[in-house]
Amino acid sequence: MKREQAMQLRKLLEKQTDAMTDDDIIQFSDFVEKWKPEVDYAVDKRVEYSGVVYKCAQAHTSQAIYPPNLIPSIWIAISLDVGTIDHPITAVRGMEYMLDNYYLDTEDGKIYKCIRAGVLQYLPHELTGSYFEEATDV
Repeated sequence: MKREQAMQLRKLLEKQTDAMTDDDIIQFSDFVEKWKPEVDYAVDKRVEYSGVVYKCAQAHTSQAIYPPNLIPSIWIAISLDVGTIDHPITAVRGMEYMLDNYYLDTEDGKIYKCIRAGVLQYLPHELTGSYFEEATDV
C-alpha cells in the first residue's frame, strides 16, 4: 500500500469512529482523529491528544495554546479503562467520573472509589470526602 492510499484509509477509519459510542471507541482508539489547533470542533466530536481520548462538550475553534488537557470545560476525557479496583481508570483533570468506579490518581499513586459522579477539573486526592474515598477505606 502506498503512503497516499494509507492516508486515505486512515481518514476513512477516523470518520467511522465518529459514529461509534464511547464504549465502542475503546476498541478502536488508535483510529480516533488527532487533535489539531485551528479546527472547528462540534459538540460530541472525539479526538485523541497525548494518549487520551476527549469528547467536545462545547462547539469551538481550537487554539494551539489551549489543548484538550488544559480546557476541561470544553473537552471531557473519555476513559479507556474498566474502572474496577483491580483495573482502575487513570484519572485526568476534566474527565467524567462515574459513580462506584475506581480511579488511579497519578499524583499520589493511590486508588479511589467515586462516591459522587461529575465532570471534574480535579484529581481524586483533591476531592477526598466529597467525591472520592480511598479504596483502602471502602
